[in-house]
Amino acid sequence: MRNSALLSVGKGEERPAYDRDIYSHGTPEAAEWDGWGTALKPAWEPICLARKPMIGTVAENTLAHGTGGINVDACRIDAEKPTGWGGKAGGGNTWNESNSGLGKDGEARPVDGRYPANILHDGSAEVVAAFPDASGQKGAVGPEHGERKRNNVYNPIGPRDPFPPRADAGSAARFFYSAKADGDDRLGSKHPTVKPVDLMRWLVRLICHKGGTVLDPFAGTGTTGEAAFWEGCNAILIEREEEYQADIAKRMSLVLAGPETKKRARTEIEPAEGLPLFGDDTVAHVSEINARKAVAA
Repeated sequence: MRNSALLSVGKGEERPAYDRDIYSHGTPEAAEWDGWGTALKPAWEPICLARKPMIGTVAENTLAHGTGGINVDACRIDAEKPTGWGGKAGGGNTWNESNSGLGKDGEARPVDGRYPANILHDGSAEVVAAFPDASGQKGAVGPEHGERKRNNVYNPIGPRDPFPPRADAGSAARFFYSAKADGDDRLGSKHPTVKPVDLMRWLVRLICHKGGTVLDPFAGTGTTGEAAFWEGCNAILIEREEEYQADIAKRMSLVLAGPETKKRARTEIEPAEGLPLFGDDTVAHVSEINARKAVAA
């Protein structure tokens, strides 16, 4: 089969855009490339963090323009177990519901979570398996029971000598976790690379001050806009494709919607105006179906 197209070059002139042979499935030419593709699985997606050259110090630029810093404390990784216990014997190494522990001097101090790292993960089995299965150490322990030396004491079996605990569990929990985009993130969109809202919220929170503005020149389905909304920021979204512009409008209209409304939005049938495949009767029929569903809801 021969396939070709013309490209308009202005002033009523055209030139061939392409002219090529197309081979159908089952032909020798197609079989030669069976099993080939154009990309690998996107198992690693880099995030580039950059800023323009500064004049003066980071502090001066931050005060002048409201940007330039990284909101570390707002993006710390939640720790179910303490990450900064002190090793003072008798201190108890307490960890309580008020999110506090004991420092090395025995004084109570807050434990706010792990310092954010430059690795984020999606919780997939391959990622979790890459980390050691170590649960950490809850308290200070020492030699085997009974090895503690005692003088002039009958049957000198006592507690272990205290050793400082390991503070880090050593698992994937050290890093920010965001699952892959789910149904609530996609909202029925056919976009191939929908970003999870939780991930975008973390990134917005990391670099944008409350009330600041986030610019996304390739908005896609608008998860950046929704993330900015939840983090108290403004957003400017740019998207060329009309299909995805509609996805953005749909997403923002459902930001405050409940789970049931979002669930219906993921599966509802949209009218097919503008598609030559459907006639006026079909469009009217689909519109009527959607209207009945809206009334029933």
